[in-house]
Amino acid sequence: MRYERKYVLPLNGEAMLEQALLLHPEAFHQPYPDRRINNIYFDTAARDCYLDNQRGISLRKKVRLRWYGAPDGAIDHPVLEEKFKRNHMGWKEIHRLPSGLTLDGILTELRDNPVIAAAELEPVLNNSYQRSYRVSADGRFRVTIDQQLAFGAYEPQGFSCPYPFSDRIIVEWKYKKKDLDSAEDFARYWPFRAKRFSKYSTGLEMVADPAI
Repeated sequence: MRYERKYVLPLNGEAMLEQALLLHPEAFHQPYPDRRINNIYFDTAARDCYLDNQRGISLRKKVRLRWYGAPDGAIDHPVLEEKFKRNHMGWKEIHRLPSGLTLDGILTELRDNPVIAAAELEPVLNNSYQRSYRVSADGRFRVTIDQQLAFGAYEPQGFSCPYPFSDRIIVEWKYKKKDLDSAEDFARYWPFRAKRFSKYSTGLEMVADPAI
């Protein structure tokens, strides 16, 4: 379980963000190169996951297929994620899927997956973005920086994201419950204000999903 705080910055806020990370006493560094993240979100026909978010339900859940790199061809290390959130705290249950299948093959396999079948979920939204990572020197705090966001309605013909959301930077600050007291020190040197934001809800509205 970890705390997750989100920040939505304008595109021209990137320089300010990099300066805040560079000058922060927690001495942030980049642990590995940026990477492209691809997601397909699942929901019920009535879009219950979306509605829970809109209604501000305390305990919420999202289900997504996630993989890294190219959006097509054979996919390495895909995962099915159940992401839970209770207020500002979040946690995941990760189900690793076989490598080497195409997206169509993975989705075919998922039809009988208990997570999907039991809740009668269906693929509804494509999402892709470039993610950069920063970690504090002692490893307690993690910051993710998402740019070049794009969305698309799920279609069986293939993965595409023709709706750009590229004029915003989505930043997330993550830390464990045991580090809550230290988080106050972190925030003292952090110039941004947290804001509620959901990639799934934003994307579903952008593609004008007919079920919402």
